[in-house]
Amino acid sequence: MKKLTIHYLFLLFFVLPFIHVTAQDTDKTYLVSSIGDSTLIKPIPLSVITDSIEKAFDKFKSIENDLLPDPELAKFDSLYNKAFHELETEKIKILEADDHSSIRKIDETLKEWKTYSNILTAFKDNVNARIKVLEQDDYEIEVLVQTWDQTLKSAREGGLPANVLTNVTEFINRAKKLKKEVKSEKTEAFRKQNKITELLILVDDVNSFLKDNRQKLQSDYLIQDSPPIWAAADSATGPAYLKTELKKAIKSNQDSLATFYKTNEDILIFHFVIFILLCIGFYFLHKLANTIEGIEENEYLKQARFILSKYIISALIISIFITIWVYPLIINSVKDIFQLLYIIIAIYIIPLYINKKLKPVLYAILILFFFNEVQDLLPGKTFFARLNLFIEGILATWVIFKMMSKNYIIAGELKRRNWSILLIIAPFFFLFLGVAFIGNIFGFLNLSLLLTNTVVNALFNLIVLILVVMVVNKTITILLRTPFMQSSNIIKKDLSVVEKRISIIIQVIAVFMWLRSILVLLGVDDAVSDWFNKLISTNWHVGEDSVIELGGIINFFLAILIATITYRVTKALLNDELYPRVRLPRGVPGAISMIVGYLIAGYGLYIAITVAGVDLSSFGLIAGALGVGIGFGLQGIVANFIAGIVIAFERPIQVGDTIEIGTVMGDVLSIGVRSVTLRTFSGSEVIVPNSTLITDDVTNWTLTDRRKRRDINVGVAYGTDPHVVMELIKKVATDHPDVLKVPAPWAIFDGFGESSLNFRIRIWTTMDNGMTTKSSVAMNIYDALQDAGIQIPFPQSDLHLKSVDPSLQKFIKSSKTAPAKKDLGRIKPPIKKQSQKKDSPDKDELETTP
Repeated sequence: MKKLTIHYLFLLFFVLPFIHVTAQDTDKTYLVSSIGDSTLIKPIPLSVITDSIEKAFDKFKSIENDLLPDPELAKFDSLYNKAFHELETEKIKILEADDHSSIRKIDETLKEWKTYSNILTAFKDNVNARIKVLEQDDYEIEVLVQTWDQTLKSAREGGLPANVLTNVTEFINRAKKLKKEVKSEKTEAFRKQNKITELLILVDDVNSFLKDNRQKLQSDYLIQDSPPIWAAADSATGPAYLKTELKKAIKSNQDSLATFYKTNEDILIFHFVIFILLCIGFYFLHKLANTIEGIEENEYLKQARFILSKYIISALIISIFITIWVYPLIINSVKDIFQLLYIIIAIYIIPLYINKKLKPVLYAILILFFFNEVQDLLPGKTFFARLNLFIEGILATWVIFKMMSKNYIIAGELKRRNWSILLIIAPFFFLFLGVAFIGNIFGFLNLSLLLTNTVVNALFNLIVLILVVMVVNKTITILLRTPFMQSSNIIKKDLSVVEKRISIIIQVIAVFMWLRSILVLLGVDDAVSDWFNKLISTNWHVGEDSVIELGGIINFFLAILIATITYRVTKALLNDELYPRVRLPRGVPGAISMIVGYLIAGYGLYIAITVAGVDLSSFGLIAGALGVGIGFGLQGIVANFIAGIVIAFERPIQVGDTIEIGTVMGDVLSIGVRSVTLRTFSGSEVIVPNSTLITDDVTNWTLTDRRKRRDINVGVAYGTDPHVVMELIKKVATDHPDVLKVPAPWAIFDGFGESSLNFRIRIWTTMDNGMTTKSSVAMNIYDALQDAGIQIPFPQSDLHLKSVDPSLQKFIKSSKTAPAKKDLGRIKPPIKKQSQKKDSPDKDELETTP
């Protein structure tokens, strides 16, 4: 992170990307030219008339293809009258209906009419595209007709043969006929466009009416809209009325399902194909999970294998979940069916996966689902509907209580599986249910319905997300252990880290989706979105013209964060995936990493400044002014920065090299923008500026390779055969496993020493174990010399006494026979020196060998 920050600081002043987009005019035919707002049409040269006719006929074919009927638009005329009548009838029913008290019903109707709007919009887009093509064809035919009219006139004046004039005349007539066909088709397209617009206006009126009612309903939550519960029994309707209303509700749901099927028939087939493919994929993953080593000893892997063994259920969980994107306007009836499937799956699989004690709560949620469905079918303000709402609230309260209870297993499982957010939000659910209970009693029915439905559907959505996260995480667990994924060095080296981070990302996305669903259920998602947009639009004026927005600041740091993550991911991919698989010259990987780091940092900085709303033109002026100051005040830093780039391309040193500069010697730990970090052999770290490495003499002990020569000096006693010693020490060095065979060890006789015959053995070894190898070889030589009976002498010298004082000589002789004394007193120095021979011990010469 520190290195990337330094990159940003330098690139802020030295790298400002400028993007120039050059647009080239399309080639224009020589027949047409423009003068101001008018178009000048020229006749075709007489010499190319025949070739031009052939090319023009090719253009006719293209236009005739454009006139072919569009199958989608061909359906429109047959559907228009029926669709207009049905939509008009539905519009009248909706406008005259006196019961718009349920937001769920309003949303259901809104989705249906949005579907109509989408269909009509698709028709309109097709018509607009066709009109655009026909207008272009009309223009081109008009140009052709005028061009060939002038060409015919020019051909007549030029005296061309009659057959040529006939061909030109026939061509002009065909062009005029085709022009009429284009105009007729264009008129028809405009007629269809007008009809589609009428239908869109009708649909928009209904949508606006429904949205207004929804907004009014939301604003009336704190208004008493029903009598208190003790007075509601008087207004209760009989069984016949309820039976009629239930039949109407069921019929409405059936009609909605039929409409949904007709509208999404092709998508449903595609959805089914996805389900089959998922079944096949999970089946093979299950088979693959059985081949993973150590799966029986790993509880997490056993759970993953268990989930994937239910491959049809896993495929169903995922295929249903993607309906969020497959069907953007999915109706509530279809959503209810999917929720029921999820609850049934949860009842079957969660007790087996987690704990059997969870079954009562899951069965309670299933019962809660049916009460919620009955609530949607019953008329909103009847006594039975309110009684059903009471039961639904009590049951939801019991489920939430069980989830929060510390004595029950759910709270612990939620914490262990990173769903603690539910335990934080659960008190708010209790509050919602309490307010809903009181509101139902005192007649605030809309508020009670809103809060109860929010809690109940939030529970349903939570089950959905728990199942989806469970399947996705277990699938990733097995996928990461497949042979293909294990071929990745990153995954092989940091499997647990990769798995954990992916799991966290999935969990965060799921929690975000769940929280957003709660806002949608409460109907405040748009209000929260507007509030957030206003918040990030908050700005402060700096000076007279500059404005800083909170959103710009957030975007700036987000861009920096994304660039940082991109830098780290790219660095990991290069170092762990690319470089080990590609043979590159020494030093090239480091240079590539440095340049890529600069590019990512530079582009990330550019994007960050852009999204922050900074005017780059004024920034360039400031950067130019700062550049002058940099040139004077930061010469050393600039020199080090440029030297770092030179080092990256020239590659005199690389990370891991052992270099010596001045009195410092050590291994290169890192090469940065400003400096290189060395770790000396004593353990200290030395920061060396890049410019020093460029200007001073640098010894790189590992520039070409990591071999280094070591010399071992050996001394043996005089009288030893030097040939034997040479062969012995050379054999010892050659037999050592850490001594390189090339260059081979080299032994030399180094000369006659004062106390020994001196030899030297030169060996080559790697830089990393040079000292230990030298020590080991020396020890082996010592052992070999000992085994061969060759002595290694200690330093010795001969002392020759040329003259000794007679009294001292007499004393020495007498001391040989006299007993030892503790104190011999002080011996006087000799007064006279005389030269004696050493033939006899009785003479004045004495040889002493220390």
